[in-house]
Formats: sequence, C-alpha cells, structure tokens
Amino acid sequence: MESTREVETLNVSLAETLDISTVQNLHGELQAALEGGAPVTLHGSAVERVDTAALQVLTALFIYADEHQSKLEMQSPSEALIHSAMLLGMAGNIGLSY
Repeated sequence: MESTREVETLNVSLAETLDISTVQNLHGELQAALEGGAPVTLHGSAVERVDTAALQVLTALFIYADEHQSKLEMQSPSEALIHSAMLLGMAGNIGLSY
C-alpha cells in the first residue's frame, strides 16, 4: 500500500518594491520551503518596481527549484514585473512566457 502526503503550497505575495534589500529575506524563506519539498507560488500582482538584483535572486530560486525538481511558479505578474524582466531578458528565467 502506497501512502502519499500532500505538502501544502506556500503562497507568497511579492512586495510592491523588489530590490536587493527586500529579496534577501525572501530568498532564505523560499529556499527553505523548496528544500522542504513545499511547492511555492509567487503572486506578483502588487509589484510596482523591481531592480536587476531582485530579478537575479528570483532567477537563482527558479534555477534551484528546477535542479531539485521542486515546484516554483509565478502567478499574476504585474506589468512592471513583466516589463522589467523582459527588458533584461530574464522573463523566461522567472517563469514568465510573454
């Protein structure tokens, strides 16, 4: 008999401003959740400003999740998040396919 235990998804609403100071703590929290096997969903609708460093941290998390077969997804990205990621050529890195 097989038993499966469902792990609750961690839903994270991203802040209005994503910069290196705000994503440093986020990185630790999300990496710990991914290491624990929890699927993570990032909600990006509130993001109004994002810098390159924040996009690099998000990219690193998506790479980590991919390498460890963990589930990390982006939902409802704001126009600012999409625009910044596309401008820097990083949209695909963070789960955006626009």
